[in-house]
Amino acid sequence: MPRYMPQEVFDGLAVVCGMSTLLGKDDILVKPLKDCLRSYPNEGRGDLVHDVYLAAIDVNKAADHCFDVFRREMGISDNEVRVVRFKIMDRLRLALIEQEREKKPLWRLVFGGAWFNYETVPLFRRVEKCRENVSRAAETVSRGLMADGAYARSAGQTSLAGRSERERM
Repeated sequence: MPRYMPQEVFDGLAVVCGMSTLLGKDDILVKPLKDCLRSYPNEGRGDLVHDVYLAAIDVNKAADHCFDVFRREMGISDNEVRVVRFKIMDRLRLALIEQEREKKPLWRLVFGGAWFNYETVPLFRRVEKCRENVSRAAETVSRGLMADGAYARSAGQTSLAGRSERERM
């Protein structure tokens, strides 16, 4: 039976690729790609890498949009830019995971993992679907960032550094 990568795994790879691009370390993507190609042997390596990099461009654009929202809501120093961008990418990743959980029936949540989590046909328009999913996640993240900014202003903070991770989400 053919085994192809599901959309949520592809979206996650695109976010990891965007994070590695942000850090300037493309070698970060090597291990997740190898793992995916091992779990989904019918995926073509060349096509997969090409599509992941195309989708990562959209992920970076969404992260830039969220960063602009954050910059408007909170003043940040130039030293914090890279850290904040990386945290925004991580929030996008978490928002994508949450979106997928909301869509799945309970039995799919119980039987997760690569052994049960695959498609029998290649994904159609996976880059476009990733763009849509990331756009929805960016809206969620942007709303959260605006709420963070309002919270920080009301508390007299100039940075989110003093808040716990639970409060930031």
